[in-house]
This record gives sequence, structure tokens and C-alpha cells, in this order.
Amino acid sequence: MAMDEQLYQELLNIFKDELQETQQILLDTLLLLEHSNKTELNEHLQTLFRAAHNIKGAAQSVSLDDVSTLAHQLEDQFSVWREGTHKPKKSEVDEMLSKVDGLTQAFEKTLHKDNKEDVVLKIPLSKIELANTKADEFITHRLQLENWSTLLDENLKRLQQTQKNMLQDPDSGMHALNETIQQLTYLSENSGQFIGEFSRSVQGLQDELRNMRLVPIETILAPIKRTLRELTTSMDKDVKLNIQGGDVEIDKAILDLLKDPLQHLIRNSLDHGIENKEERKNQGKNAQAIINLKVGHEAGKIQLSFEDDGRGINPQHVIEKAIKSDVVSEEQAKVLDEQQILQLILQPGFSTSETITEISGRGVGLDVVLSNLKKAKGTLQIDSTVNKGTSFIITLPLTLATTRGLFVTAEKQQFMLPTLSLESLYTIDISQLHAVEGEQTYIVDDKPVPVKCLASVLNLSSATAKEKTYQGVLLNQGKQRFIILVDSIENEHDCVIKSLPEPFNKMPCFIGVTLTGFGKLVPVLNPKKLITLAANDDGMISATEVEQRIAPANRHILVVDDSLTTRSLTLNALRARGYNVSSAQDGELAWGKIQNEMFDCIITDIEMPNMDGYELTKKVKRHKDYQHIPLVIVTSLESEAQQKQGMACGANNFLIKSQFDTRTLLELIEDLL
Repeated sequence: MAMDEQLYQELLNIFKDELQETQQILLDTLLLLEHSNKTELNEHLQTLFRAAHNIKGAAQSVSLDDVSTLAHQLEDQFSVWREGTHKPKKSEVDEMLSKVDGLTQAFEKTLHKDNKEDVVLKIPLSKIELANTKADEFITHRLQLENWSTLLDENLKRLQQTQKNMLQDPDSGMHALNETIQQLTYLSENSGQFIGEFSRSVQGLQDELRNMRLVPIETILAPIKRTLRELTTSMDKDVKLNIQGGDVEIDKAILDLLKDPLQHLIRNSLDHGIENKEERKNQGKNAQAIINLKVGHEAGKIQLSFEDDGRGINPQHVIEKAIKSDVVSEEQAKVLDEQQILQLILQPGFSTSETITEISGRGVGLDVVLSNLKKAKGTLQIDSTVNKGTSFIITLPLTLATTRGLFVTAEKQQFMLPTLSLESLYTIDISQLHAVEGEQTYIVDDKPVPVKCLASVLNLSSATAKEKTYQGVLLNQGKQRFIILVDSIENEHDCVIKSLPEPFNKMPCFIGVTLTGFGKLVPVLNPKKLITLAANDDGMISATEVEQRIAPANRHILVVDDSLTTRSLTLNALRARGYNVSSAQDGELAWGKIQNEMFDCIITDIEMPNMDGYELTKKVKRHKDYQHIPLVIVTSLESEAQQKQGMACGANNFLIKSQFDTRTLLELIEDLL
């Protein structure tokens, strides 16, 4: 069935915007290659490869063969560079720059050949009229506010005059004062009604403007049908795609972020999930495979499920490939549960394919799904049964324009939690908590849910009070559930989240700030990171136990890390235990401190500017005056080879940040000292 012409024109317009954005990424990154160090080079080559890969797939979806061919040539070249960590020569960069320029030329040539014109996305007149009607209400509100402003000015002047009169004639002054109080009472009584009307008008206008941003999800499902048709033909597979809810409208900004994930899911399903006809027959399945794509509203959110009836995901196969690819170590693999194992397929560079084809084996795909969903403030859950099939369940907010937020306090500080991540609220007394496997929990639906105090997780205080009633906020991220205890819950309302500037945007537990009606900036917590930190936090140690384990104040520890967040976390934990601590942002600054101060222990990261942790460790351990100082490497680098390199440099111990918790670090420091 031919694609609707108007829909196709809209898709071309969308592709043009995507091409311009991707082309700029390619050009900017290519120009950085010649002046990159090894670490930067790897990142830039990954960026180039992914950008070329994405635009190739997008071009294929709208039948732009010339653009697709050129993008494929770029992808192949970037793949060769990436696999060999090749630093291109100037002539090679020039050649690629020329090809990137050719992408636009190929696109415009195709448009001219087919006599196509750009089509602007149209908003129905009915939606515009509704928005105008709502906007007209604000004229009345403005007139009322102007009237109130005049009355307030008059009453203020009257109060000032009354103050003078009362000194001369108290009775007359009291009469004038009573009149002023009556006027102010009138304003006060009517202000409540006005605020209600004003709020409803704002909400109504906001709803209408939001509706203008909504477009049917069908606009990105059409290219998926085409992709499926092309892949089934080339791979000789018989697959039926069932779509339910294509008419559901979704914010265009979210829809744009959903395009690539859905393309990658369909390609991944065809290449890895769906068996060939013979294999399905041997397993007693119908020769025709089924992919169900369902879209609907669920508790104020958009839920999209992508499900196939293929071979499913073999957890053991995933683990073996992850270890072989250095995604996880053998020790880490032993403690992963099934959901954590399935999530490994979302890691950058991970692929279970043994051969490289145009569709798979290049280590790009599902990591794009996760990356785009994070930008759309969405979540992804994976369920799979071997020989039965796999489902990807995506949950998204209705819009990115505003976010519903719950405002809470901890240690007299205010924070906001996006409502999208919240499941329930509880009033919890500490006596209601139960210890399960060494962890404090609260029973919800006959199941224990881990509990931690927000103040402790954020290092606002060192312990949870033994006799206190908290408000419990149940966070739900996929299959992860956690209750965060806060001192109070203030209110819930829509708000706009603004991103944090450098260097505060590197703080993992915050996604930005929002402004209250009183002009106060409130940090917005990242629910997923909060759960991760809470799981690693030793936040329920009693105050008595902390006091008994205070370390001597004369023990001096140096913390070396270029991450403000990690450095602050480590410093706070050590100071809370009673240590005297100093810090440095990189190895070069640390080496200067070591030569001028006395330290009993050094804790260092690896990846840092100027001098990395390996070089710092070598300098310390090869110098006769400092080689006796215990040195611990704490890093996000998790491969066994990197750990061996750290130990070979002379480190006394090695901690992985993903497994890092304050108790483990403190116990290790105590053992070393």
C-alpha cells in the first residue's frame, strides 16, 4: 500500500531537520579528530559512527537512496577508524568532510528530481481558536489586577496618612484605620476567588498550547512498516506487524526522540529475535512471526509495548558475551539478577552478533534506545522468555513542556521529585521498618521494599533518627522500587525544569532546578540515580554506632578526583567519620600537595586531566619518601585489564564506582591504616 502523500511530505520535512542536526554533529566532530588525545578520539569516533548510522537508517525509511548510500560509506569508514582507534590524517578528514557536505546535496537533488516541496506542519484552526479564547480571558484578569493595584496604592497612602493622624486625633485616626481594614479585607476575600479563576485560565491555556504540540504516533509508525517490509524481504522472513493505538497523540518533541528507538527495536527484533522459517517450524511455531506494537494511556503516561514471539534473550549468552567484551567482569556477573542481565544489551558497543552485517554486529542500536528515552524522560523495561519472545515496555510523559512535581523537604532543604516516577505516599514510623537481609524495609502489598532516608543519601545528615515519623515516597523505575523517607511533603504542581550549568550538571542525583512561585530555586532529583545511590548508601547506621567508630582526627587523607560529585561524596563520608581530609582535582595538583603536606592515605580516580591516576600512583610508589603511603584507586573503569594495570602501578586496593558505598570505603581505609 502506497504511503499517504501528505504523510510522506511531512516525513521528508522531519528528515530534513534531522539531517541538518546530524550533519552539524558530523562536521563539528570531524574537526576535533586531529587535536584529540586517545580518550577523546575514542569518544569522537563513536559519535561519528553513530551519527552516520542513524542518518543512514532514517534516509532508508523515506526512500532517499542517494543519501542512504553516502551515509553508509561514511559509516563504513568511521567503523574502520573506530575498530583500529585510528587517528585520521588531514587528507582523510578532508575527504570525509566533503562526503558530509554531499549529504545535503544528495537530499536537495532528490527533492528537485521529484519536484517535492517542504510542507509546514499544520495546526487545526479549531485548536488555534480554542487557544485564542483562553488567551482572551487574560484581558479580564489584567483589568482586575490593574484595579487591585490601584486600590492597594490608595490604601497604602491612607495607612500612611492615618499613622500621622493618630498622633494628633486618635479617634479620627481609628475610624480611618477601620475603613482601610475593610478595604483590605475585601481585597483579601476576593483574591482567593481570583487566584482560582486565574489558575484555571492558565491551566486551560496551557492545555490548549500543549494540544497544539500533539501529533499522532502514526507519523513515525509508517516508516517502521517500510523498514519491516524491506528487512523481511532481504532476510527471507515472514513477519506480521500488528499496531494498536496508532491514533494516540503524543508531544512532537517526544515523538522525535522516539523515532530512532523504534527503528532500532524493529531491526533488533528481525535480526536477533525472530527465527527463520525453518527454525520456527522445528520449534512448533507458525512460520509467520508476530510483532505486536501497542500504544495507549496508562495512569497519565504514554505506554508503548513492543513484543515479538521470537527466540527470546538467553541470559547466559548475554553474560558470556558481556564478559568477553569487557562490559562486566566475571565477579560482577555473578551477582547480577535477571533484569540486570537483560539491561546489559543496552550498553554501548554491546552486540550478541558474531558477524558484522548492514543490520547488526557493529555494536550500535539498543544503546540509542536508552539514550533517547532518557532525553524524553522515559523508562524502559525488558521482559524475555527463551523460545517464547521478548517485550520492550516504554513509559513516557505526555509532554516535555512541563513536569508534574512533588515538593518535599529533608533537613529543612526543599527538593522536587518528578511525579512520573512516583507510585505511592506513606506515613512511616521508624518502628514500622523491618530488617530483611541486613536492609531496612517497609512492607507494601505483602512484599518488603527497601527504605532509605533522603537526608542520608544526599549526605545532609549521617543517620536516621530512631524515634521519628517520616513521609515515605515510593519510587518506581521499571522493576526497581525504593522508598525514600523525607521530613515533609509540601505540595504537588506543574513546573518547568531548567538544566544546571557547568559544573553542577555533573552531579548525578539532580536533573536540574525549578522555580517556585516565591522565586526560590529548588533542585530537581533524578529518581533513577537516587535509587542507585540509596541502594549503595549506608544511611541507616544509628547515631550511637557512628560515634563509636570515629577515626583519629590526626589521620590525614588526600582525595583526588576531577568529578565534583564524587569528590564531595568521598570528602563528606570521611569527614563524617572524623578524618582530616584534603582534595585535589587532578594528579598534577595532588603530586604538588603530596610533596608539601603529610598524608596517611591517598584515594584517587584514574581518568583525570593533566596527570591520570596511573601516573600519580607510579610517582607515589616509586618515591622513597612516599611509597609507604596506602593508595586506593576508586574509578568507573571496570575492566579486569584496567584493574590489573592499577595494581601493577602499586595501588594497595581498587574500588569500582558502580559498586562503591561509603561503608566499604571506610572499612577499607580503616584496614589500611
